[in-house]
Amino acid sequence: MDIQEEPPKTEPEPDAQEPESQAEPAEPGSEPKTEKPAAGSSHWRHWHRFKNWYKSHKKWSIPATIIILLLIIGGVPWTRYQAAGLVLKKSFTIEVSDSTANTPVSGATVSITGVSGTTNGSGKVTLHGVKAGHRSLQITKKYYQSKQVSVLVPILNQKSTPDIPVVATGRQVKIKITNLISGKVLADATIEVADTTSKTGSDGTATIVVPANASSQKATLNLSGYNNASVTLKTSSQKIEENDFKLTPAGKIYFLSKRTGSLDVMKANLDGSDAQTVVAATGNEEAGNTFLLQSPDGQYVALVSKRTTTDAMPQLYVLAAADDKLLQADSGNAIFNMIGWIGDSLIYTVARQDLPDWQQGLNKLKSYDATTGRTTLLDQSAGSDATTNANENYNTVVLSGNDVVYGKTWSSGSSDPTVLNSKQDSLQIISVDGQNHQSVGTYPANDIVQFVQHSPVGVYIMDESADMTITTYFDYIVGSTPKQVTLSSNQLYASSYTYLFSPSGNQTFWSEPRDGKLAVILGDASGSSPKTILNLSDYSTYGWYTDNYLLVSKGGSELYIMDTHGDTPLKVTDYEPAFGQ
Repeated sequence: MDIQEEPPKTEPEPDAQEPESQAEPAEPGSEPKTEKPAAGSSHWRHWHRFKNWYKSHKKWSIPATIIILLLIIGGVPWTRYQAAGLVLKKSFTIEVSDSTANTPVSGATVSITGVSGTTNGSGKVTLHGVKAGHRSLQITKKYYQSKQVSVLVPILNQKSTPDIPVVATGRQVKIKITNLISGKVLADATIEVADTTSKTGSDGTATIVVPANASSQKATLNLSGYNNASVTLKTSSQKIEENDFKLTPAGKIYFLSKRTGSLDVMKANLDGSDAQTVVAATGNEEAGNTFLLQSPDGQYVALVSKRTTTDAMPQLYVLAAADDKLLQADSGNAIFNMIGWIGDSLIYTVARQDLPDWQQGLNKLKSYDATTGRTTLLDQSAGSDATTNANENYNTVVLSGNDVVYGKTWSSGSSDPTVLNSKQDSLQIISVDGQNHQSVGTYPANDIVQFVQHSPVGVYIMDESADMTITTYFDYIVGSTPKQVTLSSNQLYASSYTYLFSPSGNQTFWSEPRDGKLAVILGDASGSSPKTILNLSDYSTYGWYTDNYLLVSKGGSELYIMDTHGDTPLKVTDYEPAFGQ
């Protein structure tokens, strides 16, 4: 705004005038002399008073002066932007689009006074540190006409994004990229073609331009978390050709295979491509005694296999997907039974074959941390003596979150039923690292005791008296105490399924029979809010692959992968049946 000053006030004239001073005549050719106001004049007195006030009130006078100057400058548009451009730098966003297809142009270089950037999959770029004011903007991209326009970089926040169209000089091609398994569109996928680079927008599409004389064009697609793909684009001089491509999520599925004639450990991409042997058979493997179990996050693979002639029994190995290096995790004259994975820890039981039935430690419950190579003894069976010949067995082992819930029951080879009078069966819980060990409940060992998992976090307990006259049922939910419930024997086993936790522990899935077929069901961590994702099918649960994908099997020898939303399973490979599937 303009600031106008008021005219200075004049003093009233005195009654008697002082005689006028006589000015000296000017020398010939010289400028007339301008005399300063006399010290006693009204102008001098006003100025002197203002100067003294200004100096003594700098706390207010100086900021006020600055504000007045800014208002004066800001009131004139040209001076406003000229001045702001000297000190003020802003972020400025533009959008570049194809003038014909009216679609975003990604990979275009946009420059304003030495500041440049590249448009993203939505055709937008934000340049930082641009001087405010009227600026010249340049847009360049191969197979498009270069363009130069004038833009106004505002002093205040930018209210709208300019959409600047550019003209293609070659053939336009539309590309759509989706996830092979889920069918979801993939944003920010990079398309490299004809020495140019483009990206897909939020809808998974991009319009690119290739040389005008090309009837087809090779391109490479890549996106973080997915396998790269080499594709051929269809082009046309008559229309904008549409090309649909799919990318496979990165990762490897490990499986047992006899396709070479020997029992090898193989791996393949999630779509079954690039299958290769990672652990070649030694010739000592036994088909009925070789088992494989991959961790839900896909990082480790456990293998029970007899690989040397000196092994009396199959040994336990763990392979890291990062380098496919096979390490022996546990060994001995024992039966190794893999229960499952909690994170990167394998839970398994060991049944020693070189100890008498009554000896302590005949049966053990262990965890193996694949990241550290550390083995932890979670629990072991108690013993008695050669006369009573009694020992504990692991009746049920349930993995629930970060905990291992397991039942231990006594048995005896003695014909004397009283040898177990002082013994107790038990249900116990322990963390995967061996901490927080607790006994959940105890029951007379002479009774018939069964532990049956009925949900991801629930176990039924049946305690039938030795004379079979009284049967009591309890329900144990992890984190609580067993409560007596009313059940029938049929209800006890009605929901006894294998519940598989996702790597995060937030979801579970299982399969249950319906009308002679199977339903594959997805639920939350407790099994609540179940959603049937495959109904009356030939598919059964196999495992998780990260939190995003489910592995299901068909016919016990075909492995499929699917999205958790229940899309049609995609076949990965045929395989030799693995443990627990």
